[in-house]
Amino acid sequence: MIPEISSRGRLIAFLKKHFASISATWRAPSYIPFGYAGSASTFAATMPAFTVFDQGYRMPVAGTILNLSLQVTVTAVPASSRSCSASIYKNGVSISNTLNVSGITTTGDFGGTRAVSGADADFVAGDVISIKIFHSGAGLTTENWLALLRVSNTTV
Repeated sequence: MIPEISSRGRLIAFLKKHFASISATWRAPSYIPFGYAGSASTFAATMPAFTVFDQGYRMPVAGTILNLSLQVTVTAVPASSRSCSASIYKNGVSISNTLNVSGITTTGDFGGTRAVSGADADFVAGDVISIKIFHSGAGLTTENWLALLRVSNTTV
């Protein structure tokens, strides 16, 4: 039975007494934002970190990419359906975890999320993480790209 803990000091003493010998690794999730307020109609463009093209984030410690979220505004679309996707790059190489937003037939805001998995989702200190956005074909114009990566760093 766990006793009622009435003060911060008693809680700390209880935790030290009963859990100090447990070796635990804690995963601390963090979020890395990417975004750009400009417009693009090219097939592939690097989504800038804030407003700097072709830059990513140099990771200060090792960790794992857990999730990817993408939101874009479509300002022009041809008569046929198009899709927009975002791919995560590690040191300039795609990690094969693409988020695809398909069925775009009109203008407006579109987006999606996905879990990121596989050995490529792990990174080490010094790796550069970036995102590229792709259009499925000509005639699609997007702006206001927003992406969010959820990462976890191992701490002890």
